[in-house]
Amino acid sequence: MVIAVLGAGKIGEALIAGLLRGGHKPEELLFTARRADRALQLTDEYGVKSVETWVAVDQADVLGRTPFGEPLAIRESMRVNTAGSVLIWSSIRQR
Repeated sequence: MVIAVLGAGKIGEALIAGLLRGGHKPEELLFTARRADRALQLTDEYGVKSVETWVAVDQADVLGRTPFGEPLAIRESMRVNTAGSVLIWSSIRQR
């Protein structure tokens, strides 16, 4: 099973770290990042591959979206998703 984390901020990094601690192998995980330096940082630290959003949507069985993870790109990519991925949405409630 391939899991993709869409968004590589602090929450995305915590998801990646938790999945690895939970027994997932780095090659089972993908993530997206807005900045190349952040992608390199997380790849170096965790050994997880950074990909474009459309690649994550196409290749993953499960998508985890952080509250700030590229909603327009996700919506556009889901239109062409042929893999039948499951999307898990994370949200922050505003009061």
